[in-house]
Amino acid sequence: MAIGLSGSNGGIGPAVRCVRPDEITERFYDRIPLEISYFINNVCNLNCAHCYVNYEKHSGGLSAEKWKGLFSELIGIGARTFGNVGMEPLLSWRKTREIMLFLRDQKTKIPDLRFGLVTNGTLMDNEIVNEMAEISPDYIDVSIDGNEATHDAIRGEGMFEKTMMNLETLTDSLKKKVFISFTLNQITAPGMEAIVPQLAKLGIRHFLISPYATVQNVQYDHLWMPAEEMAQLVSRMTENLNVPGTSIYVKSDYDTSRDFMEALVDLGLIDLKNLSVDKYGVVFSLHEKGGQKFYFNWLGVRTTFIKDVRISHDGFVSGCLDMFFKDYPHRAIGNVSNVSITETLRRKSSVGK
Repeated sequence: MAIGLSGSNGGIGPAVRCVRPDEITERFYDRIPLEISYFINNVCNLNCAHCYVNYEKHSGGLSAEKWKGLFSELIGIGARTFGNVGMEPLLSWRKTREIMLFLRDQKTKIPDLRFGLVTNGTLMDNEIVNEMAEISPDYIDVSIDGNEATHDAIRGEGMFEKTMMNLETLTDSLKKKVFISFTLNQITAPGMEAIVPQLAKLGIRHFLISPYATVQNVQYDHLWMPAEEMAQLVSRMTENLNVPGTSIYVKSDYDTSRDFMEALVDLGLIDLKNLSVDKYGVVFSLHEKGGQKFYFNWLGVRTTFIKDVRISHDGFVSGCLDMFFKDYPHRAIGNVSNVSITETLRRKSSVGK
């Protein structure tokens, strides 16, 4: 997922240059900074219908000191993006806060470093909001799945109102960092367009749309939508929405939603003759309409372990897709409790990608 393995990573930066599709090979990423997504814990206060995490172990989490040492090592080998993606970081706020303060200090020495978190937004009380404002992360991804009916159908009754109330209490500076994260599936589709104008009134300007991905037999998955249908919905959104000053990011994943990405190409939403890349290696196609921007990311190759690395709460190193399976530890390439991250990635590289 070029725009963050499980989130926005702060979206897309200014274009560095134009690129051709045939340039996007594994070698293209040789000088691209690593992007790290990590699970600070493996617990959540919700039980969302579309959650992809099937790794069931909750105990054995790395200490804050271990995370800071690990991140120091990763920064040393070129990592510049750190996303705290779950399961729910605010349930481990003390540890989350300590690690984010460490990353903030690193950012004073390395301005290109960026960090943030993904949250369902239901636990953002005044204390957390005030401390988060002090930390000033680069982004805060808050999950909202459309209107109240579609959101609560996924996340539980009353969750939409609770998250909206918490968003309203954010400082103006934090609202500028919020990315509303929307997962497009059969249940949420009817509420997709509602989120942008409603939240724009609160001063939130960034929205991230991710296609629902599954490893189930789609015949028995009530959330699944054909890629072409999802792409058509996004296409209609680009035609119908008119909320100047907002940016909508539509992301794909090489492993789980390549068919969605190809459907966007077929509709002309991804223009392969007009691709750009930002300094973090995100390749994208940009459409502008009436002061509103639509970014569509495009991946020419699988970037796992080349650009993207996932680390579980207990130290397993993997790709994002691996967490869809209950045998996750067996799919991981190693564990940082036993072998350094540098050596783990080196071994992976030496045996091929």
